[in-house]
Amino acid sequence: MRCSSIMLLLMLVSVAWGQDQETVQLRFAHFSPDAPAVDMYINDEMVVQGATYTDISDWLFRTAEPIEVSVTVTGDPLEQALLGPMEFDFQAGTWQVVTVIGLAEFDSLRLHAVEEDHSEIAFGETRITVFNAVSDGLPVTFAAGNTQLVSGLSYPSIQVGNDGAITANIVAQTYDLRLSDSRNARQVFFELDDIRLGRGSQYFVAALGYQQRPTGVFINSSFADARTEVGIAEAAPPLEDTNPQIQLRVANLSADAPSIGVYLNENLVELQAVRPLNLSEWLRLPAETYEIAIVSDGDPYENDLLTLEEPLTPGVWYTIALVGSEEAGTLAAQLIEEDYSELPTGESRMTFFNAVPDSPQLEVLINGQGEPIPLPFIGEASTGVQSAVSTTVPSDTYDIEILADGGDTPYIDALTGVPLVAGNHYYIGLVAGADGTPGFLLDAITQQAVIDRLE
Repeated sequence: MRCSSIMLLLMLVSVAWGQDQETVQLRFAHFSPDAPAVDMYINDEMVVQGATYTDISDWLFRTAEPIEVSVTVTGDPLEQALLGPMEFDFQAGTWQVVTVIGLAEFDSLRLHAVEEDHSEIAFGETRITVFNAVSDGLPVTFAAGNTQLVSGLSYPSIQVGNDGAITANIVAQTYDLRLSDSRNARQVFFELDDIRLGRGSQYFVAALGYQQRPTGVFINSSFADARTEVGIAEAAPPLEDTNPQIQLRVANLSADAPSIGVYLNENLVELQAVRPLNLSEWLRLPAETYEIAIVSDGDPYENDLLTLEEPLTPGVWYTIALVGSEEAGTLAAQLIEEDYSELPTGESRMTFFNAVPDSPQLEVLINGQGEPIPLPFIGEASTGVQSAVSTTVPSDTYDIEILADGGDTPYIDALTGVPLVAGNHYYIGLVAGADGTPGFLLDAITQQAVIDRLE
C-alpha cells in the first residue's frame, strides 16, 4: 500500500453577517495529493493561479447565477483544461468550497463542492464542518474531546448522494481534536491538543491524502485573510499495521484435476473443496511467507500435488491458481496478484486471465476498438507472482472479444452486451473444458464488499 501524508487543515472562518443575498461566496481548494499545481477559472476568468496540494484560496464574491469552473495545469491554456468546464448553480447566500479531489494516478480527479453553513450560531456555541477527501477511500472519525462529531464519514460519492461532509455545533471551549480511522479507532491519524474553539466561530476540518503516514497543518483564517498560518504540526510517524493481512482465494482452473484443498505451512485451510473450473471464497489471513501445498480434497499434506513458497505482501489480494492438465502431466500452481484498489466514481474494473494450456498468443479487444490487451497463459511462470491483466472502464455495456493470430482471428465466441455496474470488479477467465474447448469463467465483487472485507 502506498504511504503518503494525510493533511489535516483546521480553518477558522469569521462569520460575515448581512452578506448580499444575491451573491454566493466561493473559495477554491487543491485537495489532491498527487495532482500538479493548477490554475482555477470561473467562466473564462482565472481566479486562482499556481495552487498546490493543501492550498485554499481567499473567499470570492460572485453573483448567484450558473457558473462554469475549469482547472488547468498551471501555465496551460484554458483550452487544455485538466478538469471541466463543469457548471455549478449555487443558491444565493450560500458559502461554497470548490475542491479538486481524487488521484491523478488513477485518473479519478474531479471537482467537488462542499457547502459551509454560515447561518447564525447559537450563543456560546461554535461550528465545525468536517470533510473527508482521503483519496483512496478511508472512512474517518473526528472527535472534539469526548464529543464524537462524526464516525464513518466516507469519501464523496455521487452514486449514493454523499457529499463527504458533515457540520455540527458544539459548546465553544478548549478541545483536544482527534482524527482517526473509523475501521480501527486505535489508529489515530492526527491529534491537536488544547485548541480553543471560539464562540460564534466556524471551523473547517479536511482529512486529505492517502490512508497512512499522517501529518498536519493548522490554519487560522478570517474572512479578510483566509491563509494566516499559525503553526505546522509535527509529522506523525508512519502508521504501523500491527496485524497486516492479505486476501487469498483458490482457483481450480484445470478441467481434469480433482477437487482440491490447500495447506498453508502444513495447516489445512478451512474452505469447501474447490471443484474443477471453480473459485473458492476469499479468506483473510496474516501477511507472511507461506509454503502453499495443493492436495486432492481429503488428502494429507504429505500427498501434495504441487507446492510453492512465496512471501505475501500486506494489503494485496492473491489467487492461488491450479492450471494445466493432470492427464498431460502439465499441472502447475501459480500465485496471481489482483487489483482491488478503489475505483473512480462511475467506473468498473475488468480482470482477465488465460488458463487454457497450449493456447496461442491471445488478446482482448473491448467494443471492437482501442489497443488489444495481451493475454498470456498464466501458467507460463512456475515461480514468482504474476499480476493479473486489468483495465478500468466507464460503467456501460460492453462487447468482449478474445482474438488470436495477432488479432485477426476470433478464438472464442465473443461476450456481447455485458453490463458493467459502477463500482464492481469483474473477473473474466478463459478456461478449457474437459474436451479442451475454451470457455469463460466469470465472477464479480462489489466495491462495498471489498471495503467490508477490510474492516
